[in-house]
Formats: sequence, structure tokens, C-alpha cells
Amino acid sequence: MARLLGLDIGTTTIKLVEIEKNGKNNKLVTANLATSPPKGLLSEAAFDQAALVEAIKKIVSDAHITTKIVNVGLAEAAVFSRVIEMPQLSEKELASAIRWEAEQYIPLPLPEVILDYQVLLKNKGENSSNMDVFLVAAPKALVAKYENIIAQSGLEIVSIEPEAIALNRAVMDSSLSAPVTLVAAIGAENTTMFVSKKGNVSLTHSIATAGNALSRALSVDLGIDQMQAEEYKKTYGIKQEELSGKIGSSVGPLLQNLVSEIKRAMSFYAEKNKDAEPIRRIVLLGGSAKLPGLVVYLAEELGIETQIGDPWQKVSETQKLSALPFEPILFAQAVGLALKPL
Repeated sequence: MARLLGLDIGTTTIKLVEIEKNGKNNKLVTANLATSPPKGLLSEAAFDQAALVEAIKKIVSDAHITTKIVNVGLAEAAVFSRVIEMPQLSEKELASAIRWEAEQYIPLPLPEVILDYQVLLKNKGENSSNMDVFLVAAPKALVAKYENIIAQSGLEIVSIEPEAIALNRAVMDSSLSAPVTLVAAIGAENTTMFVSKKGNVSLTHSIATAGNALSRALSVDLGIDQMQAEEYKKTYGIKQEELSGKIGSSVGPLLQNLVSEIKRAMSFYAEKNKDAEPIRRIVLLGGSAKLPGLVVYLAEELGIETQIGDPWQKVSETQKLSALPFEPILFAQAVGLALKPL
């Protein structure tokens, strides 16, 4: 048996999950959520980073964890990722060629980033001798910041990985029969989108239209503070029959922007994968995924099956979550991180 922590350091909350792996069984050990310090990872000041260290120490202590081995998530907006097409190469040849290819796509000098890659599809089809490679680069300075903060928190890092990879691991099925799916994780400050095909991430995209933007728009339009706007949003959602449709009207332009970005991602995927199965499903994650009326709204606007994802579907003994005063869907990234094979 092995145990691993998944740590998601968000802009508004910190999420922690511990999972015990025993063969194919993944058992929930503990989970916890706490408010992030005001600046946290966004700040370079020693004071703010010290506050984040203390916040992590507290959530770890309160969760009564049994291991210090942790997998940490990187926000998709903080990394550069792209699926690139390359000739069929051996592993040794690919390792040598990937840096030359990366220079075309990474907007930072390569000495300033940590580069990683994964072969997604070795044979694209009868008419192609190429393969798809998922390329990701993270600024070395950002990774060093994470490593320093985690070390000061008393934890031991196994790996640091992008948000989309962790979310995909939590909610997607790798079977050949699984439909090609676009996942939209609507967080507090950003919405992360990616396409999952046969268990692999094949496209990633991040936009600033997210939960806090919806609350700010509602606060301004209804003349209420943002905390009250957040409660209105959660309680009434965007259903036309609630509050005479005022909430839907207020956040409508932002939701239309979300729809446009999803359509753009779907069109980009279709253009790059003309002979492949099209996207057949939308899966929503993040706190705003449960905004009343949102699933129906997106399904109607996009003309495609839309549903709320279950990040705990691969984990047993989740009845422990009922004792927590948090929405289980908020832990999606932390669950995916804790599910990573050791």
C-alpha cells in the first residue's frame, strides 16, 4: 500500500487530498480545504510566501495526514502547453529533437523553462507517418518558488504537474469507447479547458472568464456586495424563473464569452483532427459548474451533451466527504494529483 497527497494551491483556496493506493483500489484517507492568503503564489515578497507556508502547514495539520509525500499542481495559466505533430522518432531521437521543436512554440528562452513532453499518438493513421506529442513548459523561477514553499511546509515533492493533466486523470476514462470530451474547469479566476481523447490531453486553453468575474458583474448590476452576490449566484443561478431572470441577464455577456471560447476550442480541435472522432461531450468542473441552470444553458447554446463531472469516481470510501463543509467538486485537481501513480 502507498499513500500520496495531492495539493492544489489556488488563488482563493488551498485543497488537500490524501489517497491510499492498494492495487487498483484508491481509498480516500482525508481531505481538507482552507482559504488562501490574499496574495500567495502571485507575490514575490517573502512575507506573502511565508503566509502561504503557514497556511499550508495549518491545512496539513488540520487534515491529520499520514504521509508527507505530495504531488503539486500548476495552474494551467502559468504553464505553456501545446500538442505538436512530429515525424515518427525513437525515444532517443525524440528527446534530442524536442528542444528544437519547442523553440517555435514556447514564448520564453528555453534555458528559463523546464520542458517535458508525452507522446499521445504514435501513428496518426494510414495517410500520416507523424505522431502527436504533448509539450509542456513551466518557468524555472515558478517551479523553484513552489519547491521552496513546499519544502518550508514540511512536505516532500514527488512531482509538479499541470492542472489539465491532474483533472484529466481524475475524471476521464482511458478506454477506447470513451467519447472525445471537452472539459471546462470553471475556477475562481480562470477557466481551464482541455480536450480528452482516449485518456490523453490533446488541447489546453485558459481564459479569465470564471466564478469571481460572474460575482463581480452581479455585484455591480444589483448593487450588492460581492459576498452577497456569490450567495445569490449559488442559490438562484441563471434560471429565468428566479429573480425575474436578473442574474442571467447580469452575467449573460460573460457566459456568452465562455460559450464562444468553448466553440473556438472545438473548432480548433476539429481543424487539427479532421479524420478523428469529433468532440461529443462537455464535462464541467470547478465551483461554478454547479451554478443552477448552467448545464442546460450550455447544452442548448452548444448543441452538445453537457454534464457535471465527478472527480471522485475512481476513489472509494468517499462517504467521509459528507462530514466536510465543502463542495466535493472543488477537490478535482487535488484528487487527480493524489491519484498519480508512484
